[in-house]
Order: sequence, then C-alpha cells, then structure tokens
Amino acid sequence: MNILIIEDDDFLARRIKQVFERTVITNRITVLYSYEEFISHIGDISYYDIILTDIWLNCNLNKNGIDIVKTIRKKWIFTPVVMISAYNDISMIQNAFKCWANDYLVKPFRLQELEIRTLRWFNSYFSNLNIQKKEDKTYGELTYSFNKNEFYYKSSLISLTKKQKFLLYLFFSQPDSLLTESYLSGKVWWDIYEEKHRNLRVVILRLKKALKPIWIESWIYNVRWEWYIFRKQ
Repeated sequence: MNILIIEDDDFLARRIKQVFERTVITNRITVLYSYEEFISHIGDISYYDIILTDIWLNCNLNKNGIDIVKTIRKKWIFTPVVMISAYNDISMIQNAFKCWANDYLVKPFRLQELEIRTLRWFNSYFSNLNIQKKEDKTYGELTYSFNKNEFYYKSSLISLTKKQKFLLYLFFSQPDSLLTESYLSGKVWWDIYEEKHRNLRVVILRLKKALKPIWIESWIYNVRWEWYIFRKQ
C-alpha cells in the first residue's frame, strides 16, 4: 500500500506516518506539507493507493484540501481520499463529499481509527485480501500471512527480499488479472521518477528464481512483453 499524506502540521504528519510504518502491508509513505507541494507531485498521484489530506493548509494560493480533491477528480483519478479536519461544520462535510472525498475524520481523532478507516478503503478498492480482519489468504497452495507479512507454500516459509515480497503481493492480490509493467514499476519503487533507471524485468526474474525451488515460478508469466499475469498452472 502506497500512502500520500498532505498535512501542514509536522508533528501530526509524523505521527500518522509512524502509524502506517508499523503496518506491514505498507510499501511507500510520502508526506507533503502544502497545496504547492501537492501540485508539484500531481504526476505521481495515480501511483498512490490512499490519500490522506487536511482541509486547511498553509498555502500562498488560497487553496485547501477541497481543492486537492477537485484537482484529483478532474484528472479522473479515483484513488480513495480521506479528509481530516478540525472543522465539524456540516456544510464543510457536505462540501467534501460533493467533491467526491471518500471519508471525513474530525480532529482530534484516534490514530487507530484513522488506520482502520484507511485500511478499509484500501481493502475495498485495491485488494482482495481481507486485511481488516487480518486473516491469512490462500491462492492455490500459496498462503499470505498479513500479520507476519510472509508467504508460505504448503506451510513452508518462502525466503524473499522486501522488494520481491511486495512484488509477489501485488501479483497475489490480483490473480488472473493483466498488470502492466508501468503499474508494477510505479508500485514497487519509492520514487517513480527513478523507475526509468530500474529494471522491473530483472526483479521479476529474481522473484521467479526464488520461487523456482517450489515449482511455482511459472505462475508469473509475461503477456505481449509489457503485461504480466499471475495464474496458478
């Protein structure tokens, strides 16, 4: 899960980031502190799975979190947006939802509640894993343990690097689906601008090599060069 946090309160932003750093399913967390920073990262937005944004931000352009949601939706990007604000005025809440925000949380809030809501939206939009109940998920004889962030084959632990594990999770959570090379690259690497200098195919080959001893490397295969699919053979 890749998370974008837009919050001008540095202390709160760091606290939220710490919460999700403890969530094993998290791959990337980016913190921005203003609308201007958000605009400078607008090309990256589709690579995030969840966006958390405050409504009122320090901004020289008289822009706020509502404008952030509007900008995202105008680009036809439907990544879930959870708004956080000290304002509980009903008109403000209505305005947020009219702009197609997905959720609204009033400050002060419990960080655990924010985590629960965020995982709920991630689960609803991007994953087949039942992560709210944190149950193990099985595909064929391959099992993923959410609590341990580990993969097992026939109850035996599979030794994988962090990047290989996350890449396998991307495949595992979307079996029998065509995934583009650009989608996988953007999800795996911290800075999507660096992905041009990375070789996804090398990482996939290394992942397949790690899966070869248990004879499931053929579950990942290339379709027409730039597409991949994960399917039990």
